Amino acid sequence: MMRYISSKDHTLAQKYSLGTPIRKYWFYPTHSLHTNFSPFVKAAIIWLLSIVSIGVGLYLDISTTTEARVEWMWPWMLTAIAVPTLFGLIVHRMGYKRLARLNSAATIVSFFLVTLCNSLFFAKNPLILPITYILIGLFLQCVGLIILWVAHNTIVGLSSVLICTDGCLATNRMYRVHAVHWDCVSAFWEGRHNAKIVCDDGTKLTISYQWPNGVAARDLIYGKVFRHIRARALSAYEAGEPVAFGKFTVSQLGISNGTHLFPWDGIRECEYMEDGVALIGNDDSCLDLVSCRVLPNAVVFVSLVNAIVKSRVAQKMYIPLPHGRDTQRAHGKSGPYLLSQ
Repeated sequence: MMRYISSKDHTLAQKYSLGTPIRKYWFYPTHSLHTNFSPFVKAAIIWLLSIVSIGVGLYLDISTTTEARVEWMWPWMLTAIAVPTLFGLIVHRMGYKRLARLNSAATIVSFFLVTLCNSLFFAKNPLILPITYILIGLFLQCVGLIILWVAHNTIVGLSSVLICTDGCLATNRMYRVHAVHWDCVSAFWEGRHNAKIVCDDGTKLTISYQWPNGVAARDLIYGKVFRHIRARALSAYEAGEPVAFGKFTVSQLGISNGTHLFPWDGIRECEYMEDGVALIGNDDSCLDLVSCRVLPNAVVFVSLVNAIVKSRVAQKMYIPLPHGRDTQRAHGKSGPYLLSQ
């Protein structure tokens, strides 16, 4: 829901030097029954539930280990937990976030089923009873941590964003304000369900496409930060510095994906393909393909690469003449070709 820009919004924009307010988006409807302290009450209740769950789980594990003297079980328990955890962290680091989420869900479900089966079928067995209590304790701790994670993502979610000429003012559901200047945004990540904005000072904002006006706010914000990010990348490239875009690094020599360098003479263009960005060679082959979800500033990367390729092609079309003048084989233009064009 888009709301009228009030005098308070103008005051806040002036306070944080964000320029003139342009538009304000509310991602959640406000009701008169909601009071200012309701988010804090919800946060307190969620924290209490998670602390109780984790505390009961720790009590069961510690008391059972002490009374039944089953300390020898913990190395095996920790090893069994570490294997799927390490696998999930590795695939998440490699960019396979969906596989990492599937691994986490499968691990939690299997842990729940093992705990449930032990509780139902082996509760009367004195030899298996300590294992059952330990599994229940671990499961309660896992539930408490999940509650904390869900609560954190819910509470820190944005409730509104005020878009101004020089930046934006984002407010989360705990009424914490984040001031973001367009020239301080270093990366813009586009995911399947949300967009993430990363600033030079470490500030991170997430805009979900499921929110009302989420897509509209993303488009307007990215339109503001695009020219700043592209200008910095272009200046760094023209100064001879490498420009990093996730796995890709753009330099005067070409584009590197970490394992292979693609020279500029072998690149025809960069284009969107399916759900990613592809480098196309002169023979129409796909040199490399990367998902947009793991490529920061994907639009800037495509724009910059195509501008560089076009500039290099235009430079080859100039023929130096003896009197210090340049002419062009086509289009009848003269003078240097700038990337900014």
